[in-house]
Amino acid sequence: MGEITPKKLKSLLDEDEDVIVLDVRESEQRAEGSIPSNEMNQEQFISITRGNLEWKVNKLLQDKEVIIVTYCRNGGRGALAAQVLKKMGYTYATTLKGGLKGWAKAGYAIKTGLGNVTLNQEK
Repeated sequence: MGEITPKKLKSLLDEDEDVIVLDVRESEQRAEGSIPSNEMNQEQFISITRGNLEWKVNKLLQDKEVIIVTYCRNGGRGALAAQVLKKMGYTYATTLKGGLKGWAKAGYAIKTGLGNVTLNQEK
């Protein structure tokens, strides 16, 4: 698995597939917003900073066969995180194409302190 499109991730989440959404941004960057979870799938959404990934992921994710989709703001750190996870034996680690910005540009909601917000695309 290389990158996953926002549309494909949204589809996996909507279909209640067994997928982990892993935010690898720093805590202050998470204040920008995140991919929203709902009450049914909150345990699928995990945050581990890229710098702590190797030390914390084994404790939080024992199943090495689960689909893991990493993301950051633009996609770079998310891609590095997915690469590290693959080297650690996580078979289905991938990254969200375009990161959180790609998710927003695709028209999907972002959870913020104001609630779920959708980017308004100018025509």
